[in-house]
Amino acid sequence: MYDVIIVGAGPAGAAAGYDLAAAGIRVLALDKSEFPRQKPCAGGVTPKGVLSYRYDIGSVVRQSCHTLRIRSNKHHIIDISAPKPLCHMTSRKELDTFSLNQALAKGMRFLVARKISSIDESSSGVVIRSDAGNFTGRYLVGADGANSLVRRYVTKKKFFRRRFAIECDVHVDQPDSYEMEFDFSRRPGGYSWIFPKGDHLNIGIYTIDQGQKLGLQDLAGFVRYRTGKSRLTGVRGYPIITGGRGYRPDPVRRILLAGDAAGSAEALFGEGIFFAVKSGQAAARAVMDALDSRPNNAARQYRDYLKPVKRDLRLFDLAAWVFYRFPGLSFKLASHQRVLSRFARGYSNGHSLTAVLTSQRLS
Repeated sequence: MYDVIIVGAGPAGAAAGYDLAAAGIRVLALDKSEFPRQKPCAGGVTPKGVLSYRYDIGSVVRQSCHTLRIRSNKHHIIDISAPKPLCHMTSRKELDTFSLNQALAKGMRFLVARKISSIDESSSGVVIRSDAGNFTGRYLVGADGANSLVRRYVTKKKFFRRRFAIECDVHVDQPDSYEMEFDFSRRPGGYSWIFPKGDHLNIGIYTIDQGQKLGLQDLAGFVRYRTGKSRLTGVRGYPIITGGRGYRPDPVRRILLAGDAAGSAEALFGEGIFFAVKSGQAAARAVMDALDSRPNNAARQYRDYLKPVKRDLRLFDLAAWVFYRFPGLSFKLASHQRVLSRFARGYSNGHSLTAVLTSQRLS
Protein backbone atom coordinates (compact mmCIF):
# COMPACT_ATOMS: atom_id res chain seq x y z
CA MET A 1 0.00 0.00 0.00
CA TYR A 2 1.12 3.54 -0.77
CA ASP A 3 0.51 6.45 1.54
CA VAL A 4 -0.58 8.59 -1.41
CA ILE A 5 -1.46 7.93 -5.05
CA ILE A 6 -1.40 10.88 -7.44
CA VAL A 7 -3.27 10.68 -10.73
CA GLY A 8 -1.63 13.09 -13.18
CA ALA A 9 2.03 14.11 -13.19
CA GLY A 10 1.76 17.65 -14.57
CA PRO A 11 2.53 20.79 -12.53
CA ALA A 12 0.07 20.02 -9.69
CA GLY A 13 0.84 16.30 -9.48
CA ALA A 14 4.60 16.75 -9.64
CA ALA A 15 4.48 19.53 -7.03
CA ALA A 16 2.49 17.32 -4.65
CA GLY A 17 4.71 14.33 -5.35
CA TYR A 18 7.90 16.29 -4.76
CA ASP A 19 6.81 17.51 -1.32
CA LEU A 20 5.44 14.13 -0.26
CA ALA A 21 8.50 12.17 -1.41
CA ALA A 22 10.85 14.74 0.15
CA ALA A 23 9.07 14.08 3.46
CA GLY A 24 9.73 10.34 3.15
CA ILE A 25 6.14 9.45 2.29
CA ARG A 26 5.45 6.49 -0.01
CA VAL A 27 3.94 8.09 -3.08
CA LEU A 28 3.03 6.76 -6.53
CA ALA A 29 2.19 9.00 -9.49
CA LEU A 30 0.17 7.61 -12.40
CA ASP A 31 -0.15 9.35 -15.74
CA LYS A 32 -1.67 8.29 -19.05
CA SER A 33 1.46 9.37 -20.96
CA GLU A 34 5.16 8.70 -21.01
CA PHE A 35 7.35 11.75 -20.37
CA PRO A 36 8.48 13.77 -22.24
CA ARG A 37 5.08 14.39 -23.78
CA GLN A 38 3.50 17.26 -25.66
CA LYS A 39 1.16 19.37 -23.55
CA PRO A 40 -1.10 22.12 -24.92
CA CYS A 41 -0.14 25.25 -23.00
CA ALA A 42 1.37 28.63 -23.84
CA GLY A 43 4.09 27.90 -21.28
CA GLY A 44 4.37 31.38 -19.76
CA VAL A 45 5.42 31.18 -16.10
CA THR A 46 4.96 34.32 -14.02
CA PRO A 47 7.61 35.33 -11.47
CA LYS A 48 5.33 34.16 -8.66
CA GLY A 49 5.07 30.87 -10.53
CA VAL A 50 8.85 30.52 -10.69
CA LEU A 51 9.11 31.25 -6.97
CA SER A 52 6.43 28.66 -6.16
CA TYR A 53 8.66 25.78 -7.28
CA ARG A 54 10.85 24.15 -4.62
CA TYR A 55 13.75 24.10 -7.10
CA ASP A 56 15.29 26.29 -9.78
CA ILE A 57 13.58 25.91 -13.17
CA GLY A 58 16.04 28.23 -14.91
CA SER A 59 17.44 25.42 -17.06
CA VAL A 60 14.10 25.08 -18.91
CA VAL A 61 13.37 28.81 -19.31
CA ARG A 62 13.77 29.71 -22.98
CA GLN A 63 13.37 33.46 -22.65
CA SER A 64 12.54 35.99 -19.93
CA CYS A 65 10.45 39.03 -20.85
CA HIS A 66 10.84 42.39 -19.14
CA THR A 67 8.11 44.16 -21.15
CA LEU A 68 4.44 43.31 -21.65
CA ARG A 69 2.70 45.09 -24.52
CA ILE A 70 -1.07 45.42 -24.30
CA ARG A 71 -3.17 46.50 -27.28
CA SER A 72 -6.68 47.73 -26.54
CA ASN A 73 -7.25 48.77 -30.16
CA LYS A 74 -5.14 49.36 -33.25
CA HIS A 75 -3.99 52.75 -32.02
CA HIS A 76 -3.83 52.30 -28.24
CA ILE A 77 -0.83 50.42 -26.88
CA ILE A 78 0.26 50.14 -23.25
CA ASP A 79 3.80 48.98 -22.49
CA ILE A 80 4.45 47.67 -18.98
CA SER A 81 8.17 47.30 -18.21
CA ALA A 82 10.16 46.33 -15.16
CA PRO A 83 13.85 45.80 -14.30
CA LYS A 84 13.02 42.21 -13.36
CA PRO A 85 11.24 39.83 -15.77
CA LEU A 86 7.45 39.95 -15.93
CA CYS A 87 7.20 36.45 -17.38
CA HIS A 88 9.42 33.46 -18.15
CA MET A 89 8.79 31.47 -21.33
CA THR A 90 9.01 27.69 -21.18
CA SER A 91 7.90 24.66 -23.14
CA ARG A 92 5.49 22.58 -21.08
CA LYS A 93 7.04 19.44 -22.54
CA GLU A 94 10.39 20.45 -21.06
CA LEU A 95 9.05 22.00 -17.85
CA ASP A 96 6.86 19.02 -16.95
CA THR A 97 9.61 16.50 -17.64
CA PHE A 98 12.05 18.50 -15.53
CA SER A 99 9.54 18.74 -12.66
CA LEU A 100 8.72 15.04 -12.80
CA ASN A 101 12.42 14.19 -12.63
CA GLN A 102 12.83 16.39 -9.56
CA ALA A 103 10.07 14.43 -7.79
CA LEU A 104 11.54 11.10 -8.91
CA ALA A 105 14.90 12.14 -7.50
CA LYS A 106 13.22 12.59 -4.11
CA GLY A 107 11.85 9.04 -4.21
CA MET A 108 8.44 9.30 -5.87
CA ARG A 109 7.49 6.29 -8.02
CA PHE A 110 6.00 6.88 -11.47
CA LEU A 111 4.03 4.53 -13.75
CA VAL A 112 2.14 4.97 -17.01
CA ALA A 113 -1.51 3.96 -16.66
CA ARG A 114 -3.21 4.67 -19.96
CA LYS A 115 -6.63 3.59 -18.72
CA ILE A 116 -8.11 3.68 -15.24
CA SER A 117 -11.13 1.40 -15.10
CA SER A 118 -12.32 2.15 -11.56
CA ILE A 119 -11.69 4.09 -8.36
CA ASP A 120 -13.02 2.51 -5.18
CA GLU A 121 -12.96 4.38 -1.91
CA SER A 122 -13.40 3.12 1.64
CA SER A 123 -12.95 4.56 5.10
CA SER A 124 -9.34 3.34 5.15
CA GLY A 125 -8.10 3.99 1.61
CA VAL A 126 -8.57 4.20 -2.14
CA VAL A 127 -8.11 1.44 -4.72
CA ILE A 128 -7.33 2.25 -8.34
CA ARG A 129 -7.72 -0.40 -11.02
CA SER A 130 -5.90 0.28 -14.26
CA ASP A 131 -4.19 -1.34 -17.21
CA ALA A 132 -0.91 -0.90 -15.29
CA GLY A 133 -2.23 -2.86 -12.30
CA ASN A 134 -4.25 -2.33 -9.15
CA PHE A 135 -2.94 0.12 -6.57
CA THR A 136 -4.04 0.99 -3.05
CA GLY A 137 -3.29 4.23 -1.24
CA ARG A 138 -4.40 5.81 1.99
CA TYR A 139 -5.11 9.04 0.09
CA LEU A 140 -5.57 10.02 -3.55
CA VAL A 141 -4.70 13.36 -5.17
CA GLY A 142 -6.53 13.91 -8.46
CA ALA A 143 -4.30 16.12 -10.60
CA ASP A 144 -5.34 14.72 -13.96
CA GLY A 145 -6.10 17.92 -15.77
CA ALA A 146 -8.99 19.67 -17.47
CA ASN A 147 -10.93 16.52 -18.31
CA SER A 148 -10.27 14.92 -14.94
CA LEU A 149 -11.51 11.35 -14.45
CA VAL A 150 -10.98 11.71 -10.70
CA ARG A 151 -13.15 14.85 -10.61
CA ARG A 152 -15.99 12.97 -12.29
CA TYR A 153 -15.71 10.29 -9.61
CA VAL A 154 -15.52 12.70 -6.66
CA THR A 155 -18.35 15.07 -7.47
CA LYS A 156 -21.31 15.46 -9.78
CA LYS A 157 -21.51 19.18 -8.96
CA LYS A 158 -20.18 21.45 -11.67
CA PHE A 159 -18.26 24.00 -9.63
CA PHE A 160 -15.98 24.89 -12.54
CA ARG A 161 -16.22 26.72 -15.87
CA ARG A 162 -14.57 25.83 -19.16
CA ARG A 163 -12.78 28.53 -21.10
CA PHE A 164 -11.00 27.79 -24.36
CA ALA A 165 -7.70 28.54 -26.05
CA ILE A 166 -6.05 27.68 -29.35
CA GLU A 167 -2.35 28.16 -30.07
CA CYS A 168 0.45 27.40 -32.49
CA ASP A 169 4.16 27.93 -33.04
CA VAL A 170 5.33 30.37 -35.71
CA HIS A 171 8.86 30.69 -37.05
CA VAL A 172 9.76 34.24 -38.01
CA ASP A 173 12.88 36.20 -38.79
CA GLN A 174 14.29 37.84 -35.65
CA PRO A 175 11.79 36.47 -33.11
CA ASP A 176 13.62 38.44 -30.40
CA SER A 177 12.31 41.66 -32.00
CA TYR A 178 8.79 40.78 -30.75
CA GLU A 179 7.62 41.76 -27.29
CA MET A 180 5.43 39.60 -25.11
CA GLU A 181 1.98 40.85 -26.04
CA PHE A 182 -1.71 40.63 -25.16
CA ASP A 183 -3.92 41.97 -27.95
CA PHE A 184 -7.53 42.76 -26.98
CA SER A 185 -8.28 44.70 -30.17
CA ARG A 186 -9.73 41.86 -32.25
CA ARG A 187 -11.78 39.73 -29.87
CA PRO A 188 -14.39 40.81 -27.30
CA GLY A 189 -14.43 38.57 -24.26
CA GLY A 190 -10.86 37.41 -24.78
CA TYR A 191 -7.48 38.26 -26.22
CA SER A 192 -4.75 37.06 -28.55
CA TRP A 193 -1.20 36.59 -27.33
CA ILE A 194 2.34 36.58 -28.67
CA PHE A 195 4.99 34.84 -26.57
CA PRO A 196 8.58 35.02 -27.89
CA LYS A 197 10.49 31.82 -27.13
CA GLY A 198 13.99 32.33 -28.42
CA ASP A 199 13.86 30.64 -31.83
CA HIS A 200 10.11 31.02 -32.49
CA LEU A 201 6.88 32.68 -31.38
CA ASN A 202 4.04 30.99 -29.54
CA ILE A 203 0.82 32.67 -30.69
CA GLY A 204 -2.69 31.95 -29.49
CA ILE A 205 -6.20 33.10 -28.66
CA TYR A 206 -8.07 32.86 -25.34
CA THR A 207 -11.78 33.39 -24.76
CA ILE A 208 -13.91 33.42 -21.61
CA ASP A 209 -17.10 32.96 -23.66
CA GLN A 210 -18.12 29.31 -23.43
CA GLY A 211 -20.40 29.75 -26.44
CA GLN A 212 -17.71 31.20 -28.68
CA LYS A 213 -16.00 28.77 -31.02
CA LEU A 214 -12.34 29.29 -31.85
CA GLY A 215 -10.88 27.59 -34.88
CA LEU A 216 -7.87 27.42 -37.12
CA GLN A 217 -9.22 30.23 -39.28
CA ASP A 218 -9.31 32.61 -36.29
CA LEU A 219 -5.77 31.72 -35.30
CA ALA A 220 -4.37 31.89 -38.83
CA GLY A 221 -5.98 35.30 -39.34
CA PHE A 222 -4.30 36.75 -36.28
CA VAL A 223 -0.93 35.22 -37.19
CA ARG A 224 -1.09 36.75 -40.68
CA TYR A 225 -2.19 40.09 -39.24
CA ARG A 226 0.72 40.31 -36.83
CA THR A 227 3.55 38.44 -38.56
CA GLY A 228 2.59 38.10 -42.23
CA LYS A 229 3.19 34.35 -41.93
CA SER A 230 0.77 31.69 -43.10
CA ARG A 231 2.61 28.56 -41.93
CA LEU A 232 1.54 27.38 -38.48
CA THR A 233 3.06 24.41 -36.68
CA GLY A 234 1.94 22.55 -33.59
CA VAL A 235 -1.63 23.84 -33.69
CA ARG A 236 -3.54 22.73 -30.59
CA GLY A 237 -6.81 23.71 -28.95
CA TYR A 238 -7.64 23.00 -25.33
CA PRO A 239 -9.96 23.89 -22.44
CA ILE A 240 -8.83 26.02 -19.53
CA ILE A 241 -10.69 25.20 -16.32
CA THR A 242 -11.56 28.07 -13.98
CA GLY A 243 -13.95 28.39 -11.05
CA GLY A 244 -11.68 26.75 -8.48
CA ARG A 245 -12.90 29.12 -5.79
CA GLY A 246 -16.07 26.99 -5.80
CA TYR A 247 -14.27 23.70 -5.14
CA ARG A 248 -15.07 22.26 -1.70
CA PRO A 249 -13.15 19.09 -0.73
CA ASP A 250 -15.59 16.57 0.72
CA PRO A 251 -14.65 16.02 4.39
CA VAL A 252 -15.73 12.36 4.32
CA ARG A 253 -13.51 11.50 1.38
CA ARG A 254 -9.86 10.59 1.06
CA ILE A 255 -9.62 12.21 -2.38
CA LEU A 256 -8.37 15.76 -3.04
CA LEU A 257 -8.37 17.59 -6.38
CA ALA A 258 -5.54 19.87 -7.50
CA GLY A 259 -4.58 21.91 -10.55
CA ASP A 260 -6.94 21.96 -13.52
CA ALA A 261 -8.92 19.10 -11.99
CA ALA A 262 -9.83 21.54 -9.21
CA GLY A 263 -10.50 24.43 -11.64
CA SER A 264 -7.47 26.33 -10.45
CA ALA A 265 -6.74 28.49 -13.50
CA GLU A 266 -7.60 32.17 -13.22
CA ALA A 267 -10.28 33.65 -15.48
CA LEU A 268 -8.71 36.95 -16.57
CA PHE A 269 -5.77 35.65 -18.61
CA GLY A 270 -6.10 31.88 -18.13
CA GLU A 271 -2.90 31.52 -16.08
CA GLY A 272 -2.78 28.08 -14.52
CA ILE A 273 0.77 26.94 -13.72
CA PHE A 274 1.22 28.98 -10.53
CA PHE A 275 -2.15 27.90 -9.13
CA ALA A 276 -1.55 24.29 -10.10
CA VAL A 277 1.77 24.19 -8.26
CA LYS A 278 0.36 25.92 -5.16
CA SER A 279 -2.71 23.64 -5.02
CA GLY A 280 -0.51 20.55 -5.43
CA GLN A 281 1.68 21.70 -2.56
CA ALA A 282 -1.37 22.47 -0.43
CA ALA A 283 -2.78 19.00 -1.08
CA ALA A 284 0.54 17.42 -0.10
CA ARG A 285 0.67 19.45 3.09
CA ALA A 286 -2.89 18.46 4.02
CA VAL A 287 -2.18 14.78 3.46
CA MET A 288 1.01 14.96 5.50
CA ASP A 289 -0.95 16.49 8.37
CA ALA A 290 -3.52 13.70 8.15
CA LEU A 291 -0.82 11.02 8.06
CA ASP A 292 0.66 12.59 11.19
CA SER A 293 -2.69 11.84 12.91
CA ARG A 294 -3.54 15.43 13.59
CA PRO A 295 -7.14 15.97 14.66
CA ASN A 296 -8.47 17.39 11.38
CA ASN A 297 -8.72 15.18 8.32
CA ALA A 298 -6.99 15.91 5.02
CA ALA A 299 -9.99 17.56 3.36
CA ARG A 300 -10.52 20.04 6.19
CA GLN A 301 -6.82 20.88 6.26
CA TYR A 302 -6.81 21.27 2.49
CA ARG A 303 -9.64 23.78 2.66
CA ASP A 304 -7.53 25.91 5.00
CA TYR A 305 -4.37 25.64 2.91
CA LEU A 306 -6.27 26.56 -0.26
CA LYS A 307 -7.55 29.83 1.18
CA PRO A 308 -4.72 32.03 -0.22
CA VAL A 309 -5.15 30.41 -3.64
CA LYS A 310 -8.91 30.88 -3.59
CA ARG A 311 -8.55 34.49 -2.45
CA ASP A 312 -6.50 35.23 -5.54
CA LEU A 313 -8.86 33.29 -7.81
CA ARG A 314 -11.82 35.32 -6.50
CA LEU A 315 -9.99 38.55 -7.32
CA PHE A 316 -9.17 37.30 -10.81
CA ASP A 317 -12.82 36.28 -11.34
CA LEU A 318 -13.92 39.77 -10.32
CA ALA A 319 -11.25 41.38 -12.50
CA ALA A 320 -12.32 39.28 -15.48
CA TRP A 321 -15.98 40.20 -14.96
CA VAL A 322 -15.18 43.94 -14.83
CA PHE A 323 -12.52 43.88 -17.54
CA TYR A 324 -14.46 42.02 -20.21
CA ARG A 325 -17.75 43.82 -19.50
CA PHE A 326 -16.25 47.31 -19.40
CA PRO A 327 -13.08 47.16 -21.50
CA GLY A 328 -12.95 50.89 -22.29
CA LEU A 329 -13.09 51.94 -18.65
CA SER A 330 -10.69 49.16 -17.66
CA PHE A 331 -8.06 50.22 -20.19
CA LYS A 332 -8.42 53.84 -19.18
CA LEU A 333 -7.74 52.91 -15.56
CA ALA A 334 -4.88 50.59 -16.51
CA SER A 335 -3.21 53.37 -18.52
CA HIS A 336 -2.47 55.46 -15.43
CA GLN A 337 1.24 55.49 -14.71
CA ARG A 338 0.76 54.85 -11.00
CA VAL A 339 -1.31 51.74 -11.73
CA LEU A 340 1.21 50.49 -14.30
CA SER A 341 4.15 51.03 -11.94
CA ARG A 342 2.45 49.24 -9.06
CA PHE A 343 1.55 46.18 -11.10
CA ALA A 344 4.92 46.02 -12.84
CA ARG A 345 6.77 46.21 -9.55
CA GLY A 346 4.51 43.73 -7.76
CA TYR A 347 4.38 41.12 -10.53
CA SER A 348 8.08 41.26 -11.33
CA ASN A 349 8.82 40.71 -7.64
CA GLY A 350 6.69 37.56 -7.65
CA HIS A 351 3.71 38.89 -5.69
CA SER A 352 0.20 37.49 -6.02
CA LEU A 353 -2.68 39.68 -7.22
CA THR A 354 -3.90 39.96 -3.64
CA ALA A 355 -0.48 41.12 -2.52
CA VAL A 356 -0.20 43.61 -5.40
CA LEU A 357 -3.53 45.18 -4.49
CA THR A 358 -2.81 45.29 -0.76
CA SER A 359 0.93 46.05 -1.04
CA GLN A 360 1.70 42.92 0.97
CA ARG A 361 3.55 39.73 0.05
CA LEU A 362 1.56 36.55 0.62
CA SER A 363 3.11 33.14 1.31
